[in-house]
Amino acid sequence: MFFVGSGAFAEDPFPVVSVVNATTIAGRPVQRDSEGKLLPWPMPSNIGYSYNSHFMTQWSIMWDQYNRNRYYNFHCCFDFDRTSYEMQADWHWANSTAYLRAMMQGFIERLYPYTGDPNTLLFLQDFMDYELENGLTPAGYAWAGVPYTSANPGDRHYTGWSAHGEDYLEPHVVGEDGYAYLRFYEATGNTKYLQAAIRCAEALVKNYRVGDAAVSPWPVRCYARDGKVEGKGMGPYSANVVEPIMLFDELIRLEQGNVAAYKRVRQGAWDWFHKYPMQNNVWVGYFEDVAPTMENMNQVIPLEYARYVLLNPDKDRNWHENSRKLIEWVKTTPRWPKYIVHGATVTTEQGNGTTFCCNKPNECCDSHTSRLAAVEALYYAQTGDANYRDQAFRSYNWVTYWQGMPAGAHAPLATSGGLRTSLPMDPAA
Repeated sequence: MFFVGSGAFAEDPFPVVSVVNATTIAGRPVQRDSEGKLLPWPMPSNIGYSYNSHFMTQWSIMWDQYNRNRYYNFHCCFDFDRTSYEMQADWHWANSTAYLRAMMQGFIERLYPYTGDPNTLLFLQDFMDYELENGLTPAGYAWAGVPYTSANPGDRHYTGWSAHGEDYLEPHVVGEDGYAYLRFYEATGNTKYLQAAIRCAEALVKNYRVGDAAVSPWPVRCYARDGKVEGKGMGPYSANVVEPIMLFDELIRLEQGNVAAYKRVRQGAWDWFHKYPMQNNVWVGYFEDVAPTMENMNQVIPLEYARYVLLNPDKDRNWHENSRKLIEWVKTTPRWPKYIVHGATVTTEQGNGTTFCCNKPNECCDSHTSRLAAVEALYYAQTGDANYRDQAFRSYNWVTYWQGMPAGAHAPLATSGGLRTSLPMDPAA
């Protein structure tokens, strides 16, 4: 799920939900039960094996690249060398750095106890240490000592993607990466990661502002030196405050850092979130590779909040209603298309109602459908609603067809007018 491909945005009007009962998924023949509903790949009669095969295959690819000193290629997008067919960073798209390290922490936090393999921790430690050495903002900045969000294609030093500007970051990713540092501190006891997390929290406190319907507590993207949002690619609004809230929650629980300040800012962000996005469903401001806009919405933010309250129902007395509302919004919003593939709901990534990312369901978005399936499974676990159990099961069955590097999965990458379109992927092209 870390190899997220992105194809062309659609230009023609699309149905919100359509049935696409394809005979193959990512080039692999579908397997169905007696009711015609989707079963997992590669062993439809063994669900546990198929699910295990999915994430262990992804881990084996990453561990192989690590051992050949190529794990820096794990950014938003990757390509293959046309001569050697070895993996390499895609040369036309941003390196997504900080938030993928945060996601990697979440993956390893669960993979390590499942496998008992200490190499998982070694991989993550080197991943994080590299960012601490090559991806932090300078001291003296308004946002000091925190991770940059992205880098230019192929770069091993991070200061932002020049398509948006140089020397900028995304505050919600500071929260997400800070939380990852903190959890890794808890796993290892190494206070280097605790201090990195505290720097992230302190920067969020320092740059917090009271928001409204058009301006969030932190901007979606700003210049790291002075925090300004005026300029190409910058923007004042992101609905994604749950990541900073998670960082504050954990520091408060551990009684580390300026707890009083964390409580104050956390409450301010919480109140804003429930006054605005939870009421008006303006779920914008997550992805690092699109221009800020109040029209282009995504499924990550609402589903991540639903996940948060399902795992922490004590944080929101309306967790039951709110999590269900957000799951259903993602599945019904007209902002981007959804597909029903042999009973499995497949969601694409983001859209504004006219254009969307990314390709049709045989070509992308396994990570996003996986997120939907995971949240629905959590909802079933908390509520006992069997409808969500079956929906999670079918959607994740669809995801299993993407394990490894299926030859039938295609998602060409590049940019055109701010949207993702198809271009050659040869660096010399």
